[in-house]
Amino acid sequence: MADDSWRREPLGDAIEQHSQQIGNAQGFIRAMDNWDRIQKVLKYEPESSDLRARLSKSQYNSYQILLEWWNGSIQDQALSEAMRSALQSAIAGYDGQTPIYEINETKGRIEESGYHRSMYLLFRLEFLYEMRMLHAKEHDAFLGFVQGIRETGAQYAARQRIAHSFLRDGQVSSGNSRVRQEPGLLSIRLGQTIGACIESCPWLKIEETGNSAPYYLWDVTRKRTVFTHEFSSCPKYVCVSHTWGRWRIHDEPDIRLTGVPWSIPRNTKFNVEDLPEQLLVTFHGGFVWFDLLCIPQDRSERALIEISRQAAIFGNATSVVAWLNDVTSWTGLRNAAKYLSLLYLHFSVDVRNGSRKIEEVPEPEDELFEHDMELYLPERESSHEADEVALSPAELEPLPWFSSLWTLQEVCLRPDMVLCTKDWEPLATESGTLIPLDHVVALSNFIFKGTFLTALNRKNTDTSEDEALEELALDSLIPGCQDLMDLLQSTCLYDINWVSPGTVFTLGQLRHCSENRAEAIMSVVGATDWFTSRLDEQRHPPPEDSLVLGYYPGAFLNEARRKIGPTFFTAVPSDLRYLTGAIDLSGGTWAILDNGRAVGSALPFTSSSTHLQPPQKYAPAAWNHPSLADWNIQNDGSIRVRRAGIFTYSETDAIEKIEDDWITAPLIDENGQITLDSEVGLARGDLEDWLRDFSVPSEAPNYAVCLYQQIYLSQEIPGPQSGILLKQVKAKGPHVTLVKVGLYLTYSCFARDVPTTEVDWIIL
Repeated sequence: MADDSWRREPLGDAIEQHSQQIGNAQGFIRAMDNWDRIQKVLKYEPESSDLRARLSKSQYNSYQILLEWWNGSIQDQALSEAMRSALQSAIAGYDGQTPIYEINETKGRIEESGYHRSMYLLFRLEFLYEMRMLHAKEHDAFLGFVQGIRETGAQYAARQRIAHSFLRDGQVSSGNSRVRQEPGLLSIRLGQTIGACIESCPWLKIEETGNSAPYYLWDVTRKRTVFTHEFSSCPKYVCVSHTWGRWRIHDEPDIRLTGVPWSIPRNTKFNVEDLPEQLLVTFHGGFVWFDLLCIPQDRSERALIEISRQAAIFGNATSVVAWLNDVTSWTGLRNAAKYLSLLYLHFSVDVRNGSRKIEEVPEPEDELFEHDMELYLPERESSHEADEVALSPAELEPLPWFSSLWTLQEVCLRPDMVLCTKDWEPLATESGTLIPLDHVVALSNFIFKGTFLTALNRKNTDTSEDEALEELALDSLIPGCQDLMDLLQSTCLYDINWVSPGTVFTLGQLRHCSENRAEAIMSVVGATDWFTSRLDEQRHPPPEDSLVLGYYPGAFLNEARRKIGPTFFTAVPSDLRYLTGAIDLSGGTWAILDNGRAVGSALPFTSSSTHLQPPQKYAPAAWNHPSLADWNIQNDGSIRVRRAGIFTYSETDAIEKIEDDWITAPLIDENGQITLDSEVGLARGDLEDWLRDFSVPSEAPNYAVCLYQQIYLSQEIPGPQSGILLKQVKAKGPHVTLVKVGLYLTYSCFARDVPTTEVDWIIL
């Protein structure tokens, strides 16, 4: 799947192409000329300029976070002033011959803040033309590198934005300070925050898609559903994400609501009759997309068309609100965000004379430790009333919004959505800065993913990584922080700021959906042709009576496989229990059961208890092996393979191995056996040795099948070749039967040199 909006030129190139003025100067002189020009164009013509129209979301968001940094909006103004001064001094020192590529970093105070340093790197990549020499022979690889720094920069800016808001008001370490939220805060502040995700779902190319307006919107002031074609252009609107289907009341008649041209089902979560007034009080005016008010609830052709267009509807909304009507306040989650903000500052600002420039981390007696985090349902009552034993996060149930398949699609489309309580109070800092979901994730991941280790200032502190880990002491985090991290991990939202379409399948198997699972995610995956073509031809949707592993129609999966590409097959199991029902390992051999069935071993989801690590994210520059074009997912979950790139070593294929191979495969237990309970783990070694030696290869041969190769610097200096590991379990009959058991990464051969072999395989 081509992520073309990620492969877009740096901003300096964009403004030169727009103005048709290619810079003759070099170094920072050219960079500053282009920075000044792009600011002028986007400042005075922000909506109507041709430049804005041609910039991708990634490019425009990169410009926004750089402007925010340049102006000192979310950091000490002195740091931004120091950077501007350092750049001007460097340019003033130009001798007319030697281009200026560097500044005096001490004068620019680059090492005094991780955020400051991150923004300076992004600025250089966007405007310093000579930075492309990092990937002189492979421009796509350079654009991928730029995009990666944009993503890192957006998340740094998100953390800085929230931390600065808390710190600016001197309230970062107080637990119960009053939240100063003026009336209409949500409607006033919506759309003002730059996302922590530089661009969600770039494979969908939402901005380039025509006919992107919803068919219906809710007119908040007039309290009625309106047709968008009544307007000369679609008005700006806010989408509301919520969940209600599990609580539908089936034994009572639907409601006829004034202003809505269809009946609306009742539910036990909220009173539908109250929605018009609630939306007016919350948004004061304008237009809202709310599913019950904007999609006919009758499975009509119009309703189904709107369901298939959720990516465009959510993607083009000015803002999205998640209405969590099980939540009554944000005290606990706000405290967690406050504490994580303090940890972020603690580990990412300069250290001078042995002490940091901000307050130390609060102690357990601080009020921040006193409140639970609100994203779980209230604790169940203890079986012994006298024993008030607090349940661990693993025993608690996340709010229903976090377990809905439909809301998974919505949050993937718009991770920047604002969380709201039952009464529409948004999650915000005390001063009213909104804290969108992607900002919460960015703050949590600073600790959860170990980003704080890379934020340490190595030049001004002797703190080692081990000392930093000891200083952090994860078990001493306030309860809300640990609960938040556990929730984001259990609901797989910890990676929401950079999700891939294949990942949606893996996350989706953990989500609840009453019916029509494919409809709930097809729009975000970008695979809707199987649905809309049937709708065009027969005026009703495809049947869902033959589902692969009980989840999705085969036509949907095959379209998704074609559009996603080879990473579709790269999910990693935690153990071999996903093979239950297909093979027998009790005798120490890989024997197919007499009544063995397909288990979808190569699919990105499973019906077993095995936990799957989501598929790999596609590299910005990669070469796909052509054999995969013919692979076909069958209705029983097996994959029919007629051509494969079977990877083998030979003197003619081999290139100099620059490091050991990465092999993710079943681990031999202490008895030297492989069982269905065997764990799957990562090891470094020699792939050739693994193919030759792993688990009775004479009876059950091993295959390494090439999928694609990442390209880092050039075609001649590639990244690793990626592929799947297959185990043959049956050689008799018309087909060779195999199961997927792992993945590999190798530098030992170019993917383009792996020959295509005609085969007759079934991967169970």
